[in-house]
Amino acid sequence: MLTFGPHPTLDTKLYYTGDEARALLGGFDASQTHAYFLNELFDLLLIASYSALFYRLKVFVPFLPGAFDLVETSYILYALKTPGAHGFLDYLGVVTFLKWVSGGVLVVSWLRRKVRKAGAGPR
Repeated sequence: MLTFGPHPTLDTKLYYTGDEARALLGGFDASQTHAYFLNELFDLLLIASYSALFYRLKVFVPFLPGAFDLVETSYILYALKTPGAHGFLDYLGVVTFLKWVSGGVLVVSWLRRKVRKAGAGPR
């Protein structure tokens, strides 16, 4: 994912711990926090876009990865704007993992459908 903020980003990791998230988000200065916040806002548009694409492709449970991604992004936005330890960061890596796994399952199921249709030939 293209990022407009500081690197690395939690969004592109398959999994991360709460301590990793706290270290990353807590290590930003004010301008980096603002840039990361803007990046996460952009991610909301990306979530809507790929969820709409999955829906148009009639992929099984098209909004599941988007729902996980929305939870992840919303909590990151909250953590960036409010002080505190944020206990939810301990579980956010699991949500991120589920986002990637469910997205992978959707892509694979869509590809399998395409291959089956191509193998069936014209009707």
